[in-house]
Amino acid sequence: NAFSKTISFGSNNTEDVTMNFLGSNNDGQLVWDESADNFIFNDEVLMNSTEKLYFRDIGGEYICSVADGDLAVAAASSVDLVTPQVDIGENDTSDVTINLLGSTNDMAIVYDESAKKLAFDASDLVIDAANARVAIGTTSPAAKLHVSGTVQSETLLHVEDFWGSDLLFVTSSGRVGIGNTAPTATLEITKAGT
Repeated sequence: NAFSKTISFGSNNTEDVTMNFLGSNNDGQLVWDESADNFIFNDEVLMNSTEKLYFRDIGGEYICSVADGDLAVAAASSVDLVTPQVDIGENDTSDVTINLLGSTNDMAIVYDESAKKLAFDASDLVIDAANARVAIGTTSPAAKLHVSGTVQSETLLHVEDFWGSDLLFVTSSGRVGIGNTAPTATLEITKAGT
């Protein structure tokens, strides 16, 4: 039908359908794999100058490979990775960065390959897996938990139990309170009811 808006290829059976594109110097091939229910390209597909490969579904979600080699994934609400493992990186000595982009604030999560460290927003939170240490405010934790930087209030560390009762309280001036949120001495222990 010359007025049809649909062009059909294949013979409605279990065989694959192949389209060959023959050029003077280069050829291309597109195969519909019937049993796998997918397309197979034998070469890169160039859609235009900025997107090399672009897939979009009816809902507007899409995946596209852009000219600089990056992969863009967009969805209306969420992207679900249905797999027990997600590998990020090139399996070499390069660091890996995940950038979280907000409308006004951004944050980078960086895996330092050589130091085996995971850093959130530079030094806000660092997990040093090589030495089993965690740092807040520094990239080089010297203890299992290392907190560094300017304290905005009198409280440096506050530990509560499951019910919200105060167990341990450390002030920015170095005072420690056990069962006490306002220690007046270097170490002050307050027993419940006293």
